[in-house]
Amino acid sequence: MDKSFWTAIQPIAAQGARDGLRLIGASLLTHGAIANGAGVEAFVGAGMTLAGLFWGWFTTSGYLEVGGLLKKVTGKTTMAAAVDSAKGIVK
Repeated sequence: MDKSFWTAIQPIAAQGARDGLRLIGASLLTHGAIANGAGVEAFVGAGMTLAGLFWGWFTTSGYLEVGGLLKKVTGKTTMAAAVDSAKGIVK
């Protein structure tokens, strides 16, 4: 398949995965799996809900904020350039 197809489908897949995490977390919450606060189900449900919320923030505006902070701290705009800078390999 063409690389441009995967580039085009990536935001849609990320949105679907994020919404899936939110749906699973919300359904666990409404069915009482998270309410008791004990057990594996509550831990997994809470973790999935938090992961979905974080993913939602990151895909909507978080990546811009993280990129801005990375540039502010390291003077580089990409993670690879920041790692190279930290290693002493300035490009």
